[in-house]
Formats: sequence, structure tokens, C-alpha cells
Amino acid sequence: LTERIKINGADISKEDLVRLFEYVTSFDEHLSFFEIMTLIMINYFYENHVDFSVVEVGIGGLYDTTNVVDGELCFITSVGYDHMDMLGSTLRDIAFQKAGIIKKNSVCVVGNIDDESFKIVEDYARDLNAKLIKAGNRYKIVKVCNSLMIIQDTSTGDFIELGVVGIHQPFNLSMVLEGLSAIGISVTNDILRNMLRDFKIQGRFQIVHKNFGDKHMVIILDGAHNPDAFRGFIDNLRFFGFTDKNKVLIFSIFSTKDYHTSIQILSESGLFKDVFVVPINNPKALNPYIIADFFAKNKDLDVTVFDDLELSIKAAINNYELICIVGSFYLVSDAIKVI
Repeated sequence: LTERIKINGADISKEDLVRLFEYVTSFDEHLSFFEIMTLIMINYFYENHVDFSVVEVGIGGLYDTTNVVDGELCFITSVGYDHMDMLGSTLRDIAFQKAGIIKKNSVCVVGNIDDESFKIVEDYARDLNAKLIKAGNRYKIVKVCNSLMIIQDTSTGDFIELGVVGIHQPFNLSMVLEGLSAIGISVTNDILRNMLRDFKIQGRFQIVHKNFGDKHMVIILDGAHNPDAFRGFIDNLRFFGFTDKNKVLIFSIFSTKDYHTSIQILSESGLFKDVFVVPINNPKALNPYIIADFFAKNKDLDVTVFDDLELSIKAAINNYELICIVGSFYLVSDAIKVI
């Protein structure tokens, strides 16, 4: 849990986490997990007098526990079909929920969202006298070296090394810089070069190079858990040249997700011949044998069910050069502990 709250890249200590857990639950022992984590975060940041707080929404926005934070800048990177049991069944419903993080007289930056969703966000921002910015992309990808992505500023020609890899990351960076500029914060490329090389996001097309004995392995960890995210994962594999690798997919997903469409996207991508299905230690996890049945509908796939994630990773190390562990941030978190 400590990786969920950081100051200047350093995780909250276990001691501080426990101390603040006991403090916030002393007011109400019936708080939910996300309410507890949000209150711990707020108190931890307050105690340490942080200059800026960057808070990621859990689900949607309007009714998310993090929405008690009164921010002057917010980002809506995308609007897609996810958490529909809580946010609604249409993009209009989901866009309205996401727009709920916009505060009065603040700035909101939006990414590549459909016109209907943009109109919902635009109306919401107008009602709150908030400035709405539709971001453009100022960077292009040049190449990837191991776990670093080289991008170029198309206006200045400057090159920057990014510690995160993904075809959407240059646009994400552009969004952040547009937002910061709108609230009067200027960030030069020199500053970016000093900070972004070591910047990491766990479980977002995270590329890990590791030796197991005398064998070098490449492991890609991605918490993709909805159709749009799986399409992005597939696009990343293709763009960065992982299609020809001898690879295996280690997969699991929650029953609350659109697993029918997600599994279909992976099955029909043509990128995998072998799939290892594993359990997730969570009550929302979909039964691995149900997952396997869906994958098995594609006769070109060889599907194996493992009762243990660690055993599946060991089997993958012995037989493949690339392991893709995908389907849930919970699965990715468990895998990181193993590898």
C-alpha cells in the first residue's frame, strides 16, 4: 500500500501509514478502504507542507472519495467504457461523472475525447466558470532504448528521455505542460530532461529487463483492464516492435470489467499463441477457468490455467523470451513482488 502515496518519489513509510490509519479511523471505524487512503494522503501531505499535491481519481470523479480536494487544475485524459456499474452505461453518463472533478474558477485540460463527451465536459466547465483547454501534442516519439523512450519537442527540436514507455505518453506530457502553463507555471525542456529520465509509472506498459540465472528476460507489466486500455496495450506492442518476440500472455481480470470484449481484443490481435491464466487474490476476480473458456474459443490459442502466479512466471521464464502480464493493477502488483 505504501506505493500509493509518495512525496518527491519516496513512498510513505509503513510507520506513517499505520500511524495515520489509526488516526483517521479513530473518527469513524466504518470508513471504506478508499476513504481511509484518501484521508491518510491528505493528512500526510498536510503534515509535510507539500507545495503541490497531485491526486489521481479512483473511479469517475464526481462521487469519488478524492473529490473532496479543491484543486485549481485537473485533467480528463480520456472517456471510455469502464466501471459502468458505477458510472453509467453511456459515454455521456461517464463524461458527466469525470467532469465532476472540475472546480469553480479552475482550469481543466482534456485529451482526445469524442465530441459528445467533450460537449458534456464543456457545459460542466462553463457552469463553474472554469477554463477548458483541449490539449494538442507537441512531442513525437523517436525511439526506445531498453526502458527509456526518446521523444522530441516538435517546436524546438530538443530531445528528452522519458522513463515511461507508451505511445500516449508524449501526449500526456503535453497535457500536463499546457495545464501548468495555464496556471502560471513554466517548465523548460532543461527541467524536463533532469526529471523525466527517472520518472516511472508502475504498471503502465512498464518494461522490465531482468536476468534469471544466465537467461535475460523482458517482462512487460500493464494494468490495462478495459477494452480501450487493451487496444492501447496491443498498439504499444506493435509500435515498439515486440510482435516478433517469442512471448506468452499471463492474464487475469475482474468479473466487474467488460471481460468479454477485452478477451476478444487480445485473442483476435494475433500477437499471442500462448496464454497463461492465473488467479487474483481479490473477491472481484473472475474465475480463471471462465477466462480460459473465453480464450479457448480461439482455436489458434494454447491456453493453460495455473493455480499460482509465481508458478506461471517460472514456467514462462523457462520457455519464452518475453512475458506480458496484463489485466489488472492488482495482478501487476502481485507480479512485481514475484519478479
